[in-house]
This record gives sequence, structure tokens and C-alpha cells, in this order.
Amino acid sequence: MDELTHNSLEAALVAAQGSVTAVKKDGKNSYAGWAYATADELIAESKKNFKGAGLAFDRKSDKLVYLEGNPLIESVFNLTHGATKEVTEYTSNWPVIEKKGTPLDKAYAAGLTSSLAYKIRDVLLIPKTNEDDSMDKRDDTQYEPKPKWKKKQETIKQGPKWPELLEKYKPLLPLVNMTESQFGNLTLDEYMTTRAKISDLQKTQEINREG
Repeated sequence: MDELTHNSLEAALVAAQGSVTAVKKDGKNSYAGWAYATADELIAESKKNFKGAGLAFDRKSDKLVYLEGNPLIESVFNLTHGATKEVTEYTSNWPVIEKKGTPLDKAYAAGLTSSLAYKIRDVLLIPKTNEDDSMDKRDDTQYEPKPKWKKKQETIKQGPKWPELLEKYKPLLPLVNMTESQFGNLTLDEYMTTRAKISDLQKTQEINREG
């Protein structure tokens, strides 16, 4: 789609919504067998709609918050109109689902992708590609709640995942000049920031070694 110039963000958004076509169903539900469009495919396809209308959609910020002991990603998104520099802000709260093989950091990363895809679907009014492709149609009859972080927890050392976190990150703490005690006394938000910093430093070390 060629990029067009519109005289307002509202007009550009209407054009972007009007350009939406069916998104390729590149995923398959292992339980029910029906096909659906994955979050990655929806995000990739939406870039054409936004760009064609002279719009940009991105996440301005995200942070981990807790509601009644349940972890959520609190995000702020910006829809920007290139021609007029108008900006509309959107907010989102998305659940962070920990499960076997998916610790908090991985669940957070997955939630970032899912929350972005669902917000794009809302903004562009993208229709569901399958009647069952929604949370309200999902078969959750076998769902069992997972253990939660305690409501009164203040540091990661007080959480149920502390032994696993310590085993994983203890060898990496020198990268951020942090002791085991300091690591254990991090709040959950501080832990997420530290985890990201360690990951960036590891990547930098790998690049330096390759160079």
C-alpha cells in the first residue's frame, strides 16, 4: 500500500481501518485443531495498514504491576500521525501467566507481544479470524490457578520462585556489581530492570567476543 497524506490523525486512522484485510492464519490450536492468526503475524500485517495511512503505532512504556497478587503488564501505547504530529495515547493491562517451563521473565516477554497484538486489533478494528479465536471462546474447563506471589511480598527473596531465580542469576550478578543479598532484596519491578540489564550485558559480551 502506498503511503497517503491525511489532514488529521482521525482521518488517517479511518483510512488505516478501512485498509484492513483478512490476516493470514499461520497458527493452529493444538487442542481444538482450528487455525488462527498468531500475534506475530497480526503485528507484521498491521505495519502495512499504519504505514499506508501515515501512522506509527508503538509502545511508549511498560511495567510490571500487581492486582490482588496477580502480575500484570501495564502498558502505554502511542498512535502518531506523521503529517500533523498528532498523538493519541492508549493504555493496556495484560496478565502475565507463569507456568511450568515459563518463569516470570519469559511470561513477561510473551505478554508484551500478546498485549501489543490485541491493542493493535482494537485500534484497527481487525475482525477475529476464527469464531473461537478469542479468550471468551477458549476452552478453560481444565484450568487450575497457579501459585501466586504473596500479596504482602516486598522482595523477590520472599517469593516462591526465589530458589530458582538465585540458582539462575547468582553466576551473573558480578555483571551488575550486585551481591546475592542485594539481589534478594530487589522488588519485583527492580528485578525486571536488573534482568533486562544482565541480558543486555550478556549480548554485548557475546558481540565483543565475536568481534
